[in-house]
Amino acid sequence: MNISQEQVFCDYLTISQTHKTSHIPFSSGITTVYDENNNIINQYSNWKSVQGKNQSNLQIRSDGTTVQVSGNISRFNRSENFVGLSLDESKKAVNCQLRKINLPLFTPGEFIDVNQGKKIIKIYTGATFSRIDMTSNIETGSQNNLQHYLEHIQLLEHSHLQKQITGKNTYFGQGAQTRTILAYDKALHLKQVVLPNTAESQKLYIEALSDFVQKKGVARIENKYKSKFLREKNIRAWHSATQKNLSTQYRGDIKFMTKKLIAKDFDEIPPNSLGALMSYMAGINVRKIYSKSTFNKHKLILQEFGYDISNKNISRIKPKTKTIVLSIAEVPDFYKYPEKPWELKSVS
Repeated sequence: MNISQEQVFCDYLTISQTHKTSHIPFSSGITTVYDENNNIINQYSNWKSVQGKNQSNLQIRSDGTTVQVSGNISRFNRSENFVGLSLDESKKAVNCQLRKINLPLFTPGEFIDVNQGKKIIKIYTGATFSRIDMTSNIETGSQNNLQHYLEHIQLLEHSHLQKQITGKNTYFGQGAQTRTILAYDKALHLKQVVLPNTAESQKLYIEALSDFVQKKGVARIENKYKSKFLREKNIRAWHSATQKNLSTQYRGDIKFMTKKLIAKDFDEIPPNSLGALMSYMAGINVRKIYSKSTFNKHKLILQEFGYDISNKNISRIKPKTKTIVLSIAEVPDFYKYPEKPWELKSVS
């Protein structure tokens, strides 16, 4: 499947910048670390939670020179982020919040040479990212197709990232220092994670959205890019961490997960009769586990779908298959898109 640059969104990000001029610090307090002799060995500002609407927040802190922001900017001031902001829009959204609390904005910079002992290192004077999460919504066509797709993902391997399966969620690189790829059922996430933490005024909307997403069989694929990876790929600096660069990286990284697949088609078979068919195809003598009347009932039902469990030659039974073609998920007409105040007032 083809994913355009505009169909990839930014979720979570962490940014920092040390400014040349000082400003009023912003934090929830100072943490001081002492050694065994009660000498101060470190001091740092604690994160301060900036609350948004719908139980959203960003973590922000500054010691008076270095400003840091961390959080899911596409979720800020919203009840969900099925459709999020681009990375370029996310950078503007973060600066909007910094402006509101009178902190200096994040800006691009330049690389300068700095003497460090016997060697010269390059320091970037602008804002830098230590984490960028990019994501997209993949539609499979139905809830049954989604289950086939998620099971298919669990069978895949990544050339560099170790796989870990938790329930229906599949991680590649969980705990890795470079990046993590996650695939999961988006409707299930909306119902089990988002809905319980949603204000009463927004619950009907979230329920309608999760029902729509479930009907379409939508999987979410999220890529968490960490500092080491961003540095290696030269996409850590404010000027190089762009929607174009990160969406290109993202699309290449998930290509192995977005090919059409051939799946066994048992979708319309009643569950009880499907159980009989699965037992039969596993080599179990189903005549011995069902009464004669129950066996004949399942036999007649399965014959309507082209399967004969009375045939002793199991090798002749070939499951019907279907092709699952993936696409970018449709967005419902009632969807509440994120506000973009920078389109009304220019923000750097």
